[in-house]
Amino acid sequence: MCDFTLELVRSKIEATIKNIGDMIGWEDDHEVIGPVTYAAKQSLLCLLPYIVPRLKNLEEEEVIYQLVLDHGDWGIHNITITPAGDITSVFDWDVGSITLALLSDPLMAILVDLVTDGNGAPTII
Repeated sequence: MCDFTLELVRSKIEATIKNIGDMIGWEDDHEVIGPVTYAAKQSLLCLLPYIVPRLKNLEEEEVIYQLVLDHGDWGIHNITITPAGDITSVFDWDVGSITLALLSDPLMAILVDLVTDGNGAPTII
């Protein structure tokens, strides 16, 4: 799973930051990749083995590098809720994907995985 994760993150970096002079971001912004951004891309690619480490065993890798269904645009504008606060539907899945939990919507991760310990400090379940 670590090899898959490395390749996925590498391909996301390559797809986002291409070559000097290429467009980056939204077309209407008319932004292009300059030398500083391109150098940052190269640094990120060199750091990948440290950002996505190999773990001691396959069980640990399966926990850390698990795949999840990510909505991609999670928000009140894409759900219906009952007056009691129950979510009855989630819609607008046009940017949804199966991705690594590490790369998924952080708001979803906070609601699912993060809690506070006895001292009120954040911790992960």
